[in-house]
Amino acid sequence: LQNSAASCYIVVIIDLISAAVVGLIGLIKKQVASCMVTGVLYCMAALFGIFGLSMFHAKDYYEKNFCYSLNEVPNAVCYARDVTLEWGLVVAWFGVVFCAIACTLWLIVARALRVIKAKTML
Repeated sequence: LQNSAASCYIVVIIDLISAAVVGLIGLIKKQVASCMVTGVLYCMAALFGIFGLSMFHAKDYYEKNFCYSLNEVPNAVCYARDVTLEWGLVVAWFGVVFCAIACTLWLIVARALRVIKAKTML
């Protein structure tokens, strides 16, 4: 699960970087398609963020309730482990919410640009 979650977060970072570049080009050139692609990239970043967080929560659940490990862990060690979730989990969920909001806003910008371009063509 750890490698899969890390892969999801790598995809999120790639999506965010490419969304920033494509969005900047779309705003400078006033291209509707670029703004729509930026919205979709933010949507994909939110989706892969949710995938990564679901894997993280599953791993956390198994570590806390079943003392899950790749090797057999003695019971004395299981009770000695203390797994706590700190600020990183909250930041990750805020990031997913931010990506979902950004997706919506970019799609609204794309629609507004399409309406503005259609009005100027008349």
